[in-house]
Amino acid sequence: MTEEKQKIFQEKVDRIAKASRLEKPDRVPFAPFTGIYPVLEYGVMPYDVMTDPRSAIPAMKEYLDEVQPDAAMRPPLPSIEYNDRLGATHMRWPGPEFGLPKHVSFQLLDTVYLEDDEYGDFLRDPAHFQLTRIIPRRYKSLAAFSKLNFENPTEGGSTGSIAAFADPELKQALLTAMAAGDDAVKFRARHGQVIQSIIEHGTPHYLNLGAVAPYDMFSDDVRGLMNTVIDMKERPEELLQALDYMTVVAVKQAKGLARALKATKCFIPLHGGVDEFMSNEDYGKFYWPGLKALMLALIEEGVVPLVFCEGNYFSRLDYLADVPKGKVEYMFEKVDMAEVKKKLGGVACIYGNLPNSLLISGTVQEVEDATKRLIDEAADGGGFIMNCSITLDNAKRENVLAWRDATWKYGQY
Repeated sequence: MTEEKQKIFQEKVDRIAKASRLEKPDRVPFAPFTGIYPVLEYGVMPYDVMTDPRSAIPAMKEYLDEVQPDAAMRPPLPSIEYNDRLGATHMRWPGPEFGLPKHVSFQLLDTVYLEDDEYGDFLRDPAHFQLTRIIPRRYKSLAAFSKLNFENPTEGGSTGSIAAFADPELKQALLTAMAAGDDAVKFRARHGQVIQSIIEHGTPHYLNLGAVAPYDMFSDDVRGLMNTVIDMKERPEELLQALDYMTVVAVKQAKGLARALKATKCFIPLHGGVDEFMSNEDYGKFYWPGLKALMLALIEEGVVPLVFCEGNYFSRLDYLADVPKGKVEYMFEKVDMAEVKKKLGGVACIYGNLPNSLLISGTVQEVEDATKRLIDEAADGGGFIMNCSITLDNAKRENVLAWRDATWKYGQY
């Protein structure tokens, strides 16, 4: 990194850090939370990035040169090679296997790996259930893991458990898992090269750590979204026990990764806590305790939780205010930002939330007007970062530049 780029990099770091601490930087930071927009708009297909993340580097450099954001992120795309090798059942990706065009992102499916009559088995031994039922159901190539059984601790029982590894299908599944491990390591290393290219450009990378709220961990990856919503009414005690376990898992994993990566910020997307999916009372009972425990654990590690409140979050603001002052950042998709500023402005840094629809189909003047209005509502006194409403995949380039210019113009302190 040149001396000039190092200077620009530090200015951006300081600008974001001051906003995070509820202070006033020189201007409102402009930090669009991008998905595949930088690669699509600058000539690279998501399929190529999912094949080799390094293919994103030229497009990212063009995006950074033109847009000049105060922070950026690598395209959040998974590995086709890894998921294809494992026979993933929870995802579809671009390319011939699923008939999706190469210019679209991946798709996650609402899958169920814990059936109604299996709660008892899961709660008795969640780790064993994960190994022998969830993994075989999620990955077709690891279906033979269902033949494993390590529940019997006696000497004879362990002999039987080890004997399962003589099964040809299980041997093949283990070989496949080892190869997928190599795929994962290679893919992560290439992601690291993309991140390094962003930093060398003189732009801070948004984050190097992600976590999932315990409710979402269970809903997304074990029970399924719709079933979990129903469970709040039909089997609440079993669900609460499952969420207690998921909270232990989420906290342990986040703290371990934070230490290993020396992370300073952790992204937490909130999927199942939107207004439409549960009452405010149920949010306080099933969703908030695990999320709060995760945030407090990260804060203890010196990590700032960057919490993305997806969907409608109008009724949750009182809960979100119950965190240590100046230690959390909240992003919002759909909410009254003036009300957010009133309730959270003295508690947490807020990111808001220019509608993606406006960036896709609005005019330059409409974008400028909306940007000014958002700054008027939420930026007074600091503690505000300009962002879009949800991960940005598509937009008119002229609208993105108009948005940037309006932030620079109206966001001076």
